[in-house]
Amino acid sequence: MTGALLALLTVPQALAQAGDADFLAAKAAFERNDKTTLAALSGRFSGHLLEPYVAYWGLRLDLETASNEQVRRYLERWPDTPLADRLRIEWLKKLGRRGDWSTFAVEYPPANGEDTELTCYAIQNRIQKEGVAALKEKRKPDFRRFAK
Repeated sequence: MTGALLALLTVPQALAQAGDADFLAAKAAFERNDKTTLAALSGRFSGHLLEPYVAYWGLRLDLETASNEQVRRYLERWPDTPLADRLRIEWLKKLGRRGDWSTFAVEYPPANGEDTELTCYAIQNRIQKEGVAALKEKRKPDFRRFAK
C-alpha cells in the first residue's frame, strides 16, 4: 500500500481522536502560555493532520529551555511546512541571544527569507570569526525587491 493511500485511510481515525474543539482549546492554551493544558491536549493529535501545529505550539512555549536536538527532531519530522520555517527563525534568534555561534553557523541562514534580528546575529557571528573585518564588507542594495 502506498504511503499516500495509507495516510488517507488513517485520517478518519485521527480525526476521531481530536476535534475542532480540541484544536481550538490547544490554540487557546498556547496563546495563554498554558503549557499544562497544551501538553494534556497534544496526545489527542498523534497522527492527526494538525499535529504539526500542536507540536509547534508546545515546542515554541518551551523554546528557551528546549534542546537543539528537540528542535532538530521537529524540523526533520515536518521539514517543508511554514511552521518549520518559523521555528527555525525563532531558534536561530535564541541561539544568537545565547551566543551559541557554532550551532548558529550550522543552521543559518533560514530557508525562507531573512529577518532583521537574524541579520544582526549573523553579523555578530561573523565578528566572532573574523573580527572587525566582517564589518568592512558592504552590501549592495537589492532594488529588485522594490520592482514589483
